[in-house]
Amino acid sequence: MSTPRTPGALMRRSLRRQRRAVLASSALITLWQVCEAMVTVLIGVMIDRAVTTGDLRELVLWAVVLCLHFLVLSLSYRFGARIGNRAVHVESHRLRTEVSGHVLDPRGARTDRLSGDLLALATGDADLVGEVIRQVALSTAGAIGLVVSGVVLAVIDPWLALIVLVGVPLVLGATHLVAPGLAHRSARRQEALGRTTGIASDLIRGIRPLKGIGGVEVALERYRRESRTAAHTSVAAAGWAGLLTGITSAGSGVFLAVIAIVAGLRTLSGDLSIGELVAVVGL
Repeated sequence: MSTPRTPGALMRRSLRRQRRAVLASSALITLWQVCEAMVTVLIGVMIDRAVTTGDLRELVLWAVVLCLHFLVLSLSYRFGARIGNRAVHVESHRLRTEVSGHVLDPRGARTDRLSGDLLALATGDADLVGEVIRQVALSTAGAIGLVVSGVVLAVIDPWLALIVLVGVPLVLGATHLVAPGLAHRSARRQEALGRTTGIASDLIRGIRPLKGIGGVEVALERYRRESRTAAHTSVAAAGWAGLLTGITSAGSGVFLAVIAIVAGLRTLSGDLSIGELVAVVGL
């Protein structure tokens, strides 16, 4: 297999090498997502058919159905996550081994980077590439879960489904406005951490010659300068990560509040039952 020349090619190769694990993990995690989406629907059905009617037989029946539902939900996530995590670690290890072998090759790696810098970047980036496997499974499951939720919501109340159809892209769009800034600062942080690690590695390896020529203080000052830069870039990246999390949480919270208000008003007007209100807000 040829060596990937671009980030996209590298990630595609990783997905091909772990395709069985990706497919199995995606299927099980998708089942888990769909089960998660249907929990409040089942609770709503239980409320309408058993709680509001006072029917004990229906209550027992739907309680058993809910318990079996949670059993499937729990097991699908457990084994889906286990398969996915194993694939992530196996692929990350393979990538680290490949990069280390290239760096330690007698012919040498064709790069201007320090060896410690190169290995530090390779280790961190190998973990990130491995995470792509997990994200593929989660993204696939999230997309299918969203479709299932939308269909069920449309069956319960088409107007609320329309609000979700318009609102979800708006919330996602607001999130994506911040994402490029985070990606840029994360790349700068990775570069700075790699340089700092490379300097530290070279400093430790050459400490005796440096002492012999009296260059320890100069080398230490260089390391301190790079270390401060790495700290500043890490704080900046963390700030953008916090902003992204804040926007995501705030947008989701406001959107949920709007859905709850509209659903509550439609319940008061008699267009929705209490069980359907619970299902709608949960979805």
